[in-house]
Amino acid sequence: MYANGVPDIVGDFPVKPFSQSEWDGDFGQYFGSRFGQIADPQCAQIASELRPYCSLQAVTDTGTGQILLQNAKPGKRGTLGQKTLELPGAWAFDAAISKTVHITESKTVQVRMDATNIFNHPLLGNPTLDINSTTPFGSISSKGNQRRQFKAQVRLNF
Repeated sequence: MYANGVPDIVGDFPVKPFSQSEWDGDFGQYFGSRFGQIADPQCAQIASELRPYCSLQAVTDTGTGQILLQNAKPGKRGTLGQKTLELPGAWAFDAAISKTVHITESKTVQVRMDATNIFNHPLLGNPTLDINSTTPFGSISSKGNQRRQFKAQVRLNF
């Protein structure tokens, strides 16, 4: 339970893959603009002088305002479970090509080219899934520094 807490599902929170990702080139939102954050309802149950210090957040549906995820009560385990959300996929297309030419019976020249990330597709970082984070729920704040690379090699075998 400690440091591995999960929230309670209190609304219609889908756990299937999302296709509403929004990306502006450097940052993005994995869930699109579908979810927002508000103060967790548990904050209203503490003394009024302590409420400004309550940092618990709840995830809402931005269309209806309904709370979908909130923090589990103290000493209880949340109902969402771990590893229930499917994260953004990662893919890359790498290739290699080579040609060997015989110069003499015992000598050959090999020309080889290796290419990585041919389509120059970025690998996105994982979204923020901590509902109590100061970063909005579902934000993707980084992308990898993968670059398209070509490496050539000439080899003489004798």
